[in-house]
Formats: sequence, C-alpha cells, structure tokens
Amino acid sequence: FKDCADCPEMVAIAPGSFSMGSDHVERMRGNEMRPEGPVRQVKIAKGFAAGKYEVTNKEFGAFVAASGY
Repeated sequence: FKDCADCPEMVAIAPGSFSMGSDHVERMRGNEMRPEGPVRQVKIAKGFAAGKYEVTNKEFGAFVAASGY
C-alpha cells in the first residue's frame, strides 16, 4: 500500500511469531563455516508497516527538502 502518490510502497507486518536463526552450517563471509543460529522464537506483539524497498537517494532527498532534517 501507499499513503500518497509520492510515498514509498509499504508492506503490513501482522502480529504473530516465527522462528529466526538456523542450526544448519553455512559458508559465511571469509569462507568460515558455521551455523546462523541459535534458533529462537521471535514475537511481534503489535503490527506495523515497513518499506517494501530500500529508500532511494531521490526519496531521501525529498524527505530532507520537506523536513529540513
């Protein structure tokens, strides 16, 4: 969804829980082999919205111009 024509596309994140991490051994940076883990339960207590894509320089420039930040 979008709040306005020039606003970034957003994705609604619903409350809930999921397992994050992995015990599976994978190749990391520097060719080190190790698991991503530990596996842990993550709970999202309250829904929120997040940008679907990375913020572009143009979008950030518009924010700076509008906010004076």
